[in-house]
Amino acid sequence: MLIPYKLRVPSERPPFLTLLLIAANVVVYIATSDGLQVKEWAVDAYALTGQNASLVRMLTCSFLHGDIFHILGNMWFLWLYGRPVEGRLGALRFLAVYFLGDLAGSCLHLLFTQAEPTVPSLGASGAVMSLMGSAAWLFPFSRVAVFYWLSYIWVGTWEVRVWIVAGAYFVLDVISGALGAVGVANFAHVGGALGGLVVSIVLRGKRDSAAAGEALSILDEGSGLDGLTRSDLLALNKNSPGDLGALLALVRHDVSTGRQLPPDVLGRFVAAFPAIERTVPSHEFTGMVEILGASGTLPAEVHMAAGRAAERDRDLLAAQRAYSRALATPGLTEADAEFGVFKLAQLLEGTPVGRQSALAHYRDHARRWPMSPFHGQVRARIASLERGN
Repeated sequence: MLIPYKLRVPSERPPFLTLLLIAANVVVYIATSDGLQVKEWAVDAYALTGQNASLVRMLTCSFLHGDIFHILGNMWFLWLYGRPVEGRLGALRFLAVYFLGDLAGSCLHLLFTQAEPTVPSLGASGAVMSLMGSAAWLFPFSRVAVFYWLSYIWVGTWEVRVWIVAGAYFVLDVISGALGAVGVANFAHVGGALGGLVVSIVLRGKRDSAAAGEALSILDEGSGLDGLTRSDLLALNKNSPGDLGALLALVRHDVSTGRQLPPDVLGRFVAAFPAIERTVPSHEFTGMVEILGASGTLPAEVHMAAGRAAERDRDLLAAQRAYSRALATPGLTEADAEFGVFKLAQLLEGTPVGRQSALAHYRDHARRWPMSPFHGQVRARIASLERGN
């Protein structure tokens, strides 16, 4: 017997719907049971049988549970698999997996129990198994910690891939259902798992690669992004190109070790530089741009942003280098060029040996942009520097 107790996948967003579904199931159980097992009137009113089959009954029966152990087991699986699946798919797609998987489970159960049309079916097992099927598609190579036992001899814990645990449950349900096991709606489990798998594929749920799955499992252990190896970070960036945290961790790693960023990662850094500038301290952003831009691979606008960041951090030498590199980079807009020449002249003027260079930049500015809003300041500085002030 295998009991999963920890799915090593970090949450991508708060599992509000998972918690809401758990709360709804618990409230219904309290209202329809004596605390230990379900009341007969609730089974008659809300459970599913071959004789009363309808979409409404398929929905109501999924919130009904036979006894305390039934609901505890289902709610544990709902939390274990619902949290990461909801985080990956988002609210609407998560609900589609949950309820369509539940319907698939009910339909398959009815198909294989036609000889017993009066036996009631109840419980969230089909819906919960849909989440396991979804997790097997989305996170097949992440690790899940399981408690196992075989009689009283072989007992322990270990970690295996998500798809292995899901596959083991699926096979056991198929075998148990084929052998006619009593008391468990095995084919509802089978239908739910298949339904969750198919819905996740149809809804284009992003599937982790083997390398990304292992990286996520390590990340879930609490090491943090900075504790991952470069290969793990590369896998995460390939798997989730929009993840700003993974991008920053890889950039920090390569900047600190002198490695050259892969072209696609560098392209994402350029595309995300406004968000990165807002996220990291000014001095760190300036340092990143200076190191990454040393090979001439960054556009002028990124160097301009680094110059502004260095000024905010009062690192005037770094600002001077950033503006100089921006002015030497092709593709600089006319507005940025006008601003860059003015700022560079100001910065040079403040250095002991830069007054002549500053004067040259002020004169260049006056010649190229006579209608600039800085023109008055530029003419005043030219006059002052020419007088030797």
